[in-house]
Amino acid sequence: MSEISNILKELQAVEEDSVIDVFVPSVDRLAKFKPLSVKQHHEVLKCGIDGVLGSIKLSTIFNKIIIDNSLESIDFTVYDTEWILLKLRMANVGENITIKEHTYNLNNLSRNKESFEYKEEISYKDIFVQLTVPKIKQDIEISEACYKDFSKGNLEDRLVSETISSMLSYEVIKFIKTVTVNNLTVNFDIITTSDKRKVLENLPLSINNMITNFITKYRDHEQVSYTFEDGTSLSIDGDFLTRA
Repeated sequence: MSEISNILKELQAVEEDSVIDVFVPSVDRLAKFKPLSVKQHHEVLKCGIDGVLGSIKLSTIFNKIIIDNSLESIDFTVYDTEWILLKLRMANVGENITIKEHTYNLNNLSRNKESFEYKEEISYKDIFVQLTVPKIKQDIEISEACYKDFSKGNLEDRLVSETISSMLSYEVIKFIKTVTVNNLTVNFDIITTSDKRKVLENLPLSINNMITNFITKYRDHEQVSYTFEDGTSLSIDGDFLTRA
């Protein structure tokens, strides 16, 4: 066996001895995770120099880290991602982080204990829409479609309003479970991202507003878990994994 093979084997053994127990909100229990790797860190850093495309890709990379580093078979939900990344960062980098020249201890953050309905049904006339916070796999699928869309042509040629509108539509369809009109139901779990956007674009504006209100309520609820006592918010962004 070559020297490289030997050292890789030893590194694998060290990784196996560095397993981390992390609380997973969606299943309400601890699960085992491998520590973050240098390769994963480099992938995150590359997103920081890629502008809009990098920001789109970053969410996919974060979600894939959760799947790849998990040693258990769990169908993760997107609100698991940031909490697990927080705990992996604490285990790999440290418990302190500097925000605007002030040092905070990440142990002072705790999950929001207020109850929240992660599912909701909305309606307008004969249209019924079931909403739910998406699973990580679904989020990855739609985010990758968004990235592919924005990779076409020159992104700088797009109007800012067009870019924002398009990105918002990709975000909205992540939260739609089903759409029912006059007893005809479309299950968003089994149709393409392109077809999901077509359905969304033909919904009444009032329905779209209800969906964005649900998303806003969900994000506000989650942000409480990442806000320190003095009101400072923690951003899970490109340099979060290494920022001291």
